[in-house]
Amino acid sequence: MLTEAGTRVNFDLILTVAILLNLLLALFLRRHKRRLPYINRYKFPDTIRNKLLEKYPHFNDSDIDMILDGLRSYFHICNVAGNNAVAMPSKVVDEAWHEFILFTAQYRKFCKKGLGRFLDHVPSLPLNNPAQHMGNASLKRAWRLSCEREKIDHVNPPALPLLFAIDELLKVQDGFYYSLVGEALEGVNDAKNFPVTRIGCTSNANCGASCSSAYESEAAPDVDSTQPSPTFSFFTNSLSK
Repeated sequence: MLTEAGTRVNFDLILTVAILLNLLLALFLRRHKRRLPYINRYKFPDTIRNKLLEKYPHFNDSDIDMILDGLRSYFHICNVAGNNAVAMPSKVVDEAWHEFILFTAQYRKFCKKGLGRFLDHVPSLPLNNPAQHMGNASLKRAWRLSCEREKIDHVNPPALPLLFAIDELLKVQDGFYYSLVGEALEGVNDAKNFPVTRIGCTSNANCGASCSSAYESEAAPDVDSTQPSPTFSFFTNSLSK
């Protein structure tokens, strides 16, 4: 009798936990689904467009639209990444992001409704050593999620996703340029034509575990280097108060 009673209690406990987990999952998916149209429909402040045109007077309206599309895409992949850090692969989109942050109240409201958390822009991570690129989980995650969003094979990509292509498309001075083939010279610390094969998410490396690894696994900057290097911004998550 005691054995039967114990078995019954264990079964009821397992069933209760399973129901609670399903309810939590359903709630999470519902909130996540609501965020997608909010991000898609969100109208960025016109001042962002004006500031970009001041800095890049040769850009036209289509160019600015492309940059804002890139920013929207970045927020989408941050939403998918949850609490994991995601590198910002584009210099010009990063500038648009920075301008958006200056609208403190609007940015906080956007983060709360569109992402469920606050995305804090932190100082860029210097990447002046090819080995550091291979160990940068946030850049790997940005590559994989950007490819998934645009239905590009991240292992054998036929093209670059927008966030990795936009700086070169718009010929951004000192922008981050990437290439599909590993033709860049070893040891050249340059943001031009950085091979995506070095990110570690293509056929030359395994991306799966690395892209989901903890933020603490990010490679540390080379503090002994005195040479300027390309940098990638990334976010940290903090709860809105």
